[in-house]
Amino acid sequence: MKKIVLIIMAVAIMVSCKDQNDIYKDYMPLNGIVYPGKATGAIACSGYEKVEIRWPAGADPSVVSAKISWNNNLGDTVVSIPPNTDTIRCLIPLPEGSHAFEIRTCDAKGNVSVPVEITGRAYGSVYVNRFVVPREIESQKIDGTKATILWKSADISNGARYTEVNYPALDETEKTVTLSALETILEIEDFKLGAGGFKHRTVYLPDSTSIDPLFSTKRTVDEYFALDKKNCHVVDFSSQHPDGNNFASNVIDGIYLDNRWHTNANIPGVYPHFVTIRFDTETSIQCVGVWPSTRDAVNRGGVIDERLPTSLKFEISQDNASWTSVGQFTSPLPTTHSEQRYEVTPTPARYIKFTGISTTNPNNDVGYMVVGELDFYCK
Repeated sequence: MKKIVLIIMAVAIMVSCKDQNDIYKDYMPLNGIVYPGKATGAIACSGYEKVEIRWPAGADPSVVSAKISWNNNLGDTVVSIPPNTDTIRCLIPLPEGSHAFEIRTCDAKGNVSVPVEITGRAYGSVYVNRFVVPREIESQKIDGTKATILWKSADISNGARYTEVNYPALDETEKTVTLSALETILEIEDFKLGAGGFKHRTVYLPDSTSIDPLFSTKRTVDEYFALDKKNCHVVDFSSQHPDGNNFASNVIDGIYLDNRWHTNANIPGVYPHFVTIRFDTETSIQCVGVWPSTRDAVNRGGVIDERLPTSLKFEISQDNASWTSVGQFTSPLPTTHSEQRYEVTPTPARYIKFTGISTTNPNNDVGYMVVGELDFYCK
């Protein structure tokens, strides 16, 4: 029995020794040559005009340094590896482009490991100028102090990660919010109009190993916000055609193509024609957009209905009784389905009146007026 126990113990010792040999077999002399543990798991992380070489420390405690060379020994550097180091990192300044690296670890006796070869890329101004651009805006609207900005798709394929927006807040400070590349709607509850608009830039990380965010140029947007027309109401108008959907309220329903306000054709259809719109809160309008209708356009021999006024005016009021003119204009007849914008004198008001004064339309029905939509803008 004693002999059996001794045999089992001997086998266990042999297995244990074999395990130890397996751990260090890569570091044992072969034909008299010692190879320290190599830089297993090394990666090259991309940066702006630099690359970071990184790998986890290996099991070989004899490794004290590593030599990193690049691009067929056009350059090299030596990295010290102190004891108990978890991760080895080396930041190498390099011009924009792809680069090849070779890593050899060393022990204190000067023995060198077998090489590890990896590739990496440095980004620079060429990439930034070509791909790192601000995200485009689809539209923007305002509802009191709530600004809603709709964005076009971000260029995720080239590394867009998020957009940074700086805006003027009601408390007189400049605040910053971010929008991820996967989001398309940004809502700001405390936006202050009349303070110079907002700024935005998009931040990129070109690949999964990037260590430097790349910033697009910062774009200033001091353009008009479209007033959210859910808080607008038609309260008065000169006339509307009783047949079909020709209501005056159609000018603020948000349908820009096959819809319209058609003044009454069953009574003497003579200019002027007007519509009055009330805002839920006092609003300072700076621009008004007038759209033609496309309804009946084909029957009239065109792509739009040309029965818009060519002489028109806008007035504002606090009480729907006393009116102040904020702009009178003349314009040519429309030929495309596009918005005609008129900049008006910005004045706080609760009501705005749009009046078509006359038209140069040569058709027999020159007395009627057809309007597709009205938009109101602030900034």
